[in-house]
Amino acid sequence: MNDRDKARLETILEYCLAIEHSLEKHQHSYPEYLSDDEFYDSLNMKIFQVGELSNKLSDEYKAETASKIPWRDAVNMRNMFGHDYGSMSKMVIWQTATESIPELQKFIVTELKH
Repeated sequence: MNDRDKARLETILEYCLAIEHSLEKHQHSYPEYLSDDEFYDSLNMKIFQVGELSNKLSDEYKAETASKIPWRDAVNMRNMFGHDYGSMSKMVIWQTATESIPELQKFIVTELKH
């Protein structure tokens, strides 16, 4: 991992932690996610940023770690946020926040220890 990738991973980790904090603050409530515009927009923007930063990781790093993290999926989600926001599945976004982001967070913590 080069220095730029490391810096981007550190920033992605900050977004992962912010997502975790938002979920905890709202007690992991999917109904609240659907009804609270600020919670909804905040969580979505953080996931968007994870995808944006994932896209900026070097191709070499993404190729080396593709078997552990589906970087393409993160970038695709970012593109959906940017270009087709209104048609996105709220359940898929929620599952990303509650399932995929914690896995990514764990991966990055391990990567940054090396």
